[in-house]
Amino acid sequence: MFWLAKQQVSSEYARVNAGKTLDHPISLDYVRRYAGLDLEQRLRSYCTSGVYVWGSKPERAHQTVKIGDLNTLFLFRQGTVINKIGVAITKHESEALANCLWGRDADGETWSTIHFFGGLEPKSVPYQRICRALKTSPADNWQGLSVVPLDDTEKARVFFRRLLPEAARQGQQ
Repeated sequence: MFWLAKQQVSSEYARVNAGKTLDHPISLDYVRRYAGLDLEQRLRSYCTSGVYVWGSKPERAHQTVKIGDLNTLFLFRQGTVINKIGVAITKHESEALANCLWGRDADGETWSTIHFFGGLEPKSVPYQRICRALKTSPADNWQGLSVVPLDDTEKARVFFRRLLPEAARQGQQ
């Protein structure tokens, strides 16, 4: 089963955080320091030096429970445009890493469910086009992280393989 994660990146806090961890990868050594050697080694099998990351609050657990390893395509929306897409390698709970990456938001919370990406592809797709494809309202504002199922078709598998880090593509052949 494949999943599609829709994530809005429009608030000032989210945009600043995106600049830190979606626009530039973080070092795998940094991951090891705050989240442990096991995670760092697991990520290293997909990407050699850096990894892109995004976080979500624990209140989104009913959505993040759907996200497994290499099965979720993330669409990042800023304003009315999908500006980045990527397939999550894995997710990991780490308040320490989240706090170091982004600090605490206006509610005093961290985005402690962390999603890791070997790469992100820049895009410029009107989000309403995605709403039409998903047969949702064009007024859908994507508040919070929302994860919906995708059909498991050969076309979807090819698309996922294309976006995955090289090591993951080799393991899926």
